[in-house]
Amino acid sequence: MNRLLPYQSGLCRPLDPFTRYDVVYTRHFPENNCTVSLRPLHLEKDISLLHSWIKREYVRPSWKHHIPYDEIIQTLIHTAHSDFGQVFTGMHTDRPLCEVQVFRASQDDELGMHPLVYPGDYVLRLMPSRVAPAQHLAVIQTCVDYFLQHKEVKRVLAIVDEDDARDNSVIKKAGFTFLSKVPTSYKMDNLYVYPPAHSS
Repeated sequence: MNRLLPYQSGLCRPLDPFTRYDVVYTRHFPENNCTVSLRPLHLEKDISLLHSWIKREYVRPSWKHHIPYDEIIQTLIHTAHSDFGQVFTGMHTDRPLCEVQVFRASQDDELGMHPLVYPGDYVLRLMPSRVAPAQHLAVIQTCVDYFLQHKEVKRVLAIVDEDDARDNSVIKKAGFTFLSKVPTSYKMDNLYVYPPAHSS
């Protein structure tokens, strides 16, 4: 087994999604008796989660085009190998809950040229999941804690579908504040920031 030390060499360093790495960060939530861990994507171990997500959870409205499964996997592989993004698996004990992507905001496809993006901004993107709201919140809070322990990360941004009441509520409970409406590929979304805008 290859080992990966937390915080070593930066948040978005190239990793091999076909190699199994250790957990990089764990946070316990005593109020929910919940422990969430993050580890880099390992396709062999996570493939069933990805299949489930594609088949049952990743439901696009009729006005969005369908993205083939193989294309999504290739995008995840490309991100894992890159020096501008990374893919992590959020886990409860040893059970994978959801995939998490993080990108340097200046190189993000949808935010790269946005005037509200500054050096040190990183974008958190949770792939759609049916985890319970409390677990969803715990994954976001764990990601923020881990990301901000890297010296290159000054702020964490999150993009949320403006019509998704559940995700907007969870991101606010995680301590993010609303920054702006942003046009993305198909619609208008909400852009949030952590730490809250008034304290950054």
